[in-house]
Order: sequence, then structure tokens, then C-alpha cells
Amino acid sequence: MSEVDEFPILEIDIRPEDRREEQLGSKSKFWFTGSDEEAWLFKRGRQNEDWSEKVAAELAGHLGLPHATVQLARCDDQAGVVSRSFLQKGDRLVHGNELLLELDTSYPMAGRFHTSEHTVEAVAGALERFHVAAWTERPGDLPNSFDGQDLFLGYLLFDAWIGNSDRHHENWAIVQRGEQRLLSPTYDHGSSMGRNEPEERVKLRLAGTDPRVTVGIYASKCRSALYNPSNPERPMLTVDAFLHAAQMRPTARDYWLSRLAVSDDDFVWKTLQRVPDRRISMSHRKFAYENMMFNRGRLLAARPGMGND
Repeated sequence: MSEVDEFPILEIDIRPEDRREEQLGSKSKFWFTGSDEEAWLFKRGRQNEDWSEKVAAELAGHLGLPHATVQLARCDDQAGVVSRSFLQKGDRLVHGNELLLELDTSYPMAGRFHTSEHTVEAVAGALERFHVAAWTERPGDLPNSFDGQDLFLGYLLFDAWIGNSDRHHENWAIVQRGEQRLLSPTYDHGSSMGRNEPEERVKLRLAGTDPRVTVGIYASKCRSALYNPSNPERPMLTVDAFLHAAQMRPTARDYWLSRLAVSDDDFVWKTLQRVPDRRISMSHRKFAYENMMFNRGRLLAARPGMGND
């Protein structure tokens, strides 16, 4: 591996009494006040979840998406990440399931997965019904005309690119800021890039000696936590979720596919290289990269009238 500047690993030394445990989600995590007087969340990483969170945040910025700030960290000798809150004083975070419940009082709040009511149409309808705008601290080239639906389509393209299977109804939200409703930055991408695939299986897929066990077959089976109303039995594939939602927003579709088309493959690889060796194996680096290259090709092949790259 060539010499690169590794991502730093922050040492978090917070007394137990200064930790505010976060109940939402399945991971052990707590809030604390950082030296910058901002609220930060420490999340203990499961298998390879720390590096996938960090790399995904860097790639979201590269694609031009507002995203949660993520740093590699360690606390109590446990690997994890820290993420700074994107809320301002007076803001209220409303998760997707809460928003959908406002429109449909029968909407199931409890489950994160296997919720067939969590459809692309339901999300689009909620963002339209509540006049949700795009996040205000937006990248410079994001069109001013874009609203929450246009930005959410970017999140779906991002999910398809990195193989994020975790866009359930608590992993997207709006921010109520006074009279404004804003689509929050994208966050919580730990279940992506094949991070939970066992090492030996990763090596087998990279070798490609068995046509039934390849990177492409793995990547093509990645499912979202969103459903198509016509098939409540299984969640949609991540690529299909993007393409299905894209039919409603052709201008945003072309914008996000164009952003992906000009994305720098070298940046992707160098970002994976910057993860310290003690946090990621070389096989998982290569596997993550090959996954994203495969998904990128599939997405760009779907560009209407724009040819293939």
C-alpha cells in the first residue's frame, strides 16, 4: 500500500456520569459534550462497522451530499466512531417512522425491518405533504430548486453505490427548525460496502474462481429497507429503490447520476487506504472498492439517453 495520511483515531475519555445513553437503535452508544461544546455521539462498532461509517461519510461528501461528520474513535479500549450532532438549539429531530405515522395512524412504528408499509411512495408522499426542504447547509453546487424529495433521491443513489442496506425508517429524518421542515443530512451507513462479510468469504469472492461466489453476485443482492407497494413480501434491491424513486424526479435523477459519473475512483481507493491497518484488512479494502465499482457501473448503465461509462 502506498503512503497515505491515515485517518486519526480519537481517544474518548468521558466519565460515566457525563455520558447520556442513546436508546434509539441497536448499537451501544452515548452522547457527550466535546471540547468544542458541541454534542457528540460515540458508537461502539460491530464487525468492521467503524471503518465503513467513516469511509461512507467521506464518500457522501465526495458525491455532494450533506452528511453527518464522522471520526474514528476509541473509548474504554473499544473501537468505534464519533459523530457530531447536526442539530441547532431549538431543532427537533423527527424520524421517518414518526413522520409516516402522522400521515397514517396505522403505520407500524416499532420494527425497523420487514416493514412493508415503508415504501418509496410513502416516503415521497410524506416529504411532499409536509413540504420538506433540502438541508440548508448544502454543498455549493446543489441546485437551489432542489427540495427534500430531490435530496432523498441522492441518498438512495448513495445507498445503491455503497451497498447500504440500512435505510430503514429510523435512518432518515427531518429537522423541525421553527416553521421549516428540512431533510436531515444522511447518517448511519455502517451496514455498507460488504463490511460484515467474513474474511475468508471476501477472499473467495475476490478470487472469482467460483462463478457462484463473486463480488458482483454479492453486490447485486443488496436490499434496501424500502418496499415497492406491488411486492410487500420482500424489500427492494438498493439499485431498484433508486430507479423506482427516480421515475418521480427525472431532473434530480439526471443530476445525481451525473455526480456519480464524475466521481473519482482514485478518491474512493485512497479513502479506503486511509483507514488504519488495525481497523481494516487489505481484502476488505479491495472488496469494498470492487463492490462500489460494480454498483457504479450498474447505476450509470441505467442513465436514460446518456450512454454507458
